[in-house]
Amino acid sequence: MVLQKNAERAYFIFLYALAALLPTFFFIAPILIVLIGLSWLALIYKQSFNNIKNAPKIVWVFIIFYVLHVLSYFISANKPQASFELEQKLGFLLLPIFVGSGPVIDNKRLSNLFIFYIFGISAVAITCFTNAGIIWYKSHTYNQFFYHQLVHIFSANAIYNSVYTLFSLSLLMLYNWPGSGIFKNKILYTLLFIIQIIFLLLLSSKTVILLFALILVPLYIMKINKQHKITWVQLTPFAFITVLLALVLFTNNPIKTRYKQITKYNQTSYWIPEKENQQQQFNHLTIRLFLWKIAIENIIENKLYLYGSGSGDVQDLQKKKILIYEKRFDPDRNTNQLCDLNIHNQILQTFFMLGFVGLLIVIYILITPFFWTCNDGIKNIIIVFNLSYIFLAMQESVFQTQAGVIYYLFMYFIFYNYCSNNVKKEVVY
Repeated sequence: MVLQKNAERAYFIFLYALAALLPTFFFIAPILIVLIGLSWLALIYKQSFNNIKNAPKIVWVFIIFYVLHVLSYFISANKPQASFELEQKLGFLLLPIFVGSGPVIDNKRLSNLFIFYIFGISAVAITCFTNAGIIWYKSHTYNQFFYHQLVHIFSANAIYNSVYTLFSLSLLMLYNWPGSGIFKNKILYTLLFIIQIIFLLLLSSKTVILLFALILVPLYIMKINKQHKITWVQLTPFAFITVLLALVLFTNNPIKTRYKQITKYNQTSYWIPEKENQQQQFNHLTIRLFLWKIAIENIIENKLYLYGSGSGDVQDLQKKKILIYEKRFDPDRNTNQLCDLNIHNQILQTFFMLGFVGLLIVIYILITPFFWTCNDGIKNIIIVFNLSYIFLAMQESVFQTQAGVIYYLFMYFIFYNYCSNNVKKEVVY
């Protein structure tokens, strides 16, 4: 009994730590997952095999998805890359079991997880602001305040951090925080919101900023519209959103420039074959169009519909065809960097790797959270969380990176654990 109590206490300490440190240095999360797993084993050491055998069906979907990658190893010619893929996707095997089949996450524990996550994002934002300010003080440059350079101190990707921050803002804006909890201090709540909304804008992800405006803001309006009294704290987001968006729209700034880049080049030239020896100039959209075109051609020409290419051979097949196109457009061009890129679309990436069965599993994984039964506050947060990740998956190969795998699976099964164990409960404080 004492061992189980201590193991459960340790389990949630490590869970909270992962929530807080998830957006920081990449090497921390795997260590914490191992500690969570050891705590989980200590907690159920007498029935660990039965616990896995009786795991929920959704957990088995993720395990099967990982097994498909194991099987694809044997049909891959590039074994080292296939081994790397298995290492990158180990979260599909571990997190569903450790979190999805872990101790029950109740209202209090869910609130604690959210608080640690919010403070973790805020700490990352403050660290990035401070680092950018120090660089400005020394060199009087401004590029470090925007996009990838803003989060360079963590060797991070601005797009992923934008999604993390959007999710944190959804927790601040949509969750029914207890009046007696940490956010009883309205000044602290407002300060955290200001830090994060500024961070979101400076990260300069076009898609995520649009998702904030088109999804999160309307859901927040619906939430406060149901209340009889509107406070100054609830109006604060609108004030800052209005001021900051006005600055973006009516001044010359790097954020506005990124939207203008979409129309700078002819987008169809990267999808429709062009004339010989025509030089290509890529921006963030056109390079994706080009990679998607190459992937679709590879799938059709190599008949990869059923089994896929194997997880190790995607990059080799892509590189071979990219070199053909690049020599056609510009024989003198250096293609090394372009050949090293993944497909930048998880749906295409999985279809390419694993074929039709893998594709169906990914689609099932991505749409399932929309059908979970939960109270309205949590349901709306799940909508923001999952919809933002689906949009991310349409422009990034999110399951090819630790930044995408651990964040999604960790939060995915936090919500699954809570919703499946609290179906008939409302958040009441």
